[in-house]
Amino acid sequence: GTAGAPGSVTIAAGVLKFKVQTIDMNDAAVTTTLVPGTPAGTLITGNVLYVDASSGTTENLLLPPEADCNGLYLIIVNTGGETINVQNDAAGAVVTLETANTAYCYCDGTTWRGTVGTP
Repeated sequence: GTAGAPGSVTIAAGVLKFKVQTIDMNDAAVTTTLVPGTPAGTLITGNVLYVDASSGTTENLLLPPEADCNGLYLIIVNTGGETINVQNDAAGAVVTLETANTAYCYCDGTTWRGTVGTP
């Protein structure tokens, strides 16, 4: 891209591509992080997360600490057969992601917000 207004980038040609990361929850809660080891958990390496709870029960997906995520936009796709509770790092509810749905989550540095829609 090319430099745009302060704090932005303009894509002159082509399309914006997000990296896809697959997370298998293995029938357990998963804590995610942007800073390796802080907190301990799964390092997020893409903006599109394909998440499978891998069980017959609802599992919790904890997003990284808000202070590390100012401006972060995540697209979370439930690829499994169970509901996933998407939560902030303090286990507060962000969205409930049912089977075959997609969540769109954004952080402003202090709060995670999200919405759910079908793909």
